[in-house]
Amino acid sequence: MSSPAFGWRRFVLAAAIRGVAAARTQSLSLIAMDRKSVIILALCGALFIGWFQLMTTKYAPKPGARRLGTNAVPAVVTNAPADPVVAATAAQAPGAFLPKPSAPEEQIILTNELARYTFTSHGGALKEVALLNYPESVSCNRAQAAGPQRLATINSLAHDPILGLAGGESLTGDGLFKLTRISRPGGAAGGGPVQGVRAEKILPNGLRLVKEFEPASNYLVNAHIEFQNSSAQPITLPGEQWVAGTSTPMNPQDAQALVGLHWHDGKSDNEVGRAWFDNKTLGCLPGTPRTAYQSEGHPVAWATAYNQFFFTALMPQSPAGRLTALRYPLPPPSNAEIAADPATLTNQFAIQVNLQYPSTNVAAGETLKRDFLIFAGPKHYRTLQKLGAVLKNDLDTVMGYGGFWGFFSSALLLSMNWLNSLGLGYGLAIITITIVIKLIFWPLTAISTRASKRMQALQPQVKALQIWGLTGTFDVMPTDFFALRFEGSYRKANASSFIWWWTTAKGRSWRGAWKPNSA
Repeated sequence: MSSPAFGWRRFVLAAAIRGVAAARTQSLSLIAMDRKSVIILALCGALFIGWFQLMTTKYAPKPGARRLGTNAVPAVVTNAPADPVVAATAAQAPGAFLPKPSAPEEQIILTNELARYTFTSHGGALKEVALLNYPESVSCNRAQAAGPQRLATINSLAHDPILGLAGGESLTGDGLFKLTRISRPGGAAGGGPVQGVRAEKILPNGLRLVKEFEPASNYLVNAHIEFQNSSAQPITLPGEQWVAGTSTPMNPQDAQALVGLHWHDGKSDNEVGRAWFDNKTLGCLPGTPRTAYQSEGHPVAWATAYNQFFFTALMPQSPAGRLTALRYPLPPPSNAEIAADPATLTNQFAIQVNLQYPSTNVAAGETLKRDFLIFAGPKHYRTLQKLGAVLKNDLDTVMGYGGFWGFFSSALLLSMNWLNSLGLGYGLAIITITIVIKLIFWPLTAISTRASKRMQALQPQVKALQIWGLTGTFDVMPTDFFALRFEGSYRKANASSFIWWWTTAKGRSWRGAWKPNSA
């Protein structure tokens, strides 16, 4: 007769064997399921990657007028662009675009150590910014193209200049400003004079509009605006729409997967990307595209228009009441451009962002002042982090490094930049970071490897236990099974099998029905 202690031990061992067999069977089925899942996921991934290109090719918009030039736009005499497709977009938001004067355009160019700023008399504002340290494209083999290097430019294909005043012809008139260079003594001791541009115009309502622009450091431009009323009567100033910037492609081959706008209400940031404008069903099926976006209910502390690597930001001293954005198609490239590079796209678009202020009155002899800070430059995390801290406006959130995963993204970016500053290329920096991460997780990898080796060494004995356990015989147990020391080495190798079985409904029924053998 067996003692109670021996019967209890025998039952536990038998139950464990049953659990091993069941877990083994389940593991095999899971492995088979995983193989099917891998195939399905691979097919879904291939479809996900190719779907966008397929839809872009199959449902590409019909070409419009021929592109006139890198920075040129169709001439117009009304407040809407001449291109009929763009005009249809503008009709949804009257006054959102500036009129295009028929008079010849005048330009003033200012340059500092970081950028070249081009100011235009058409709208009296900042037409484009060329970044001196960033080429338009970078070759994979580091080979330099023949001829002068083209620089990355911001707002180059936009319809309207940055800080242009929209709002209808009753506010802006013909849109033609008088440009002059200005200079004042530098603020720092021993510093040279500060160069700037002044744009002036008499508005149809009698107000004199004066804009002054002064490029500063860190891709910033200070802008001071004045509405001067020199008459003896108050003048009503209609609602203003200031152009914050336009999200445009970086080059004719840019698929514009990462374009859109950011805006901040003083507490949190809001992002509207291309997906919102595409409005595809389930994120991939063709839907009804949106062309206009409008914020509601919150003031606007700043707004940006961005592409993959660069962006413009308009930061008013007094928050705006509302933000609007319009997406409109760009003129397609010429046949010569397409022939020069078959990857040139014919369905590129732009997203213009405007800040709106409500109508107000300017008293007789008074001046209404508005101050803005413009950023036009790269998405450089360190620069934006410093500006966000100094200005206390969270401008660095445009990088998208918020939330839980943002911490790891910023840490990896800063690590790569630090290694690059030591002389390593970004490729070697990535390899170095990968090795460091492997070393950090090496203890966990070693534990998993040792457990796998122990399990592999016990496989012959476990197989024998499975065959014996499936017979259902509990009274007779070969003595060499105890040599396995199931509660010892096997439990250390894989304790989950017994625990899984012990918690199942069948395991609970066995525990309730089992009684140890008595003498």
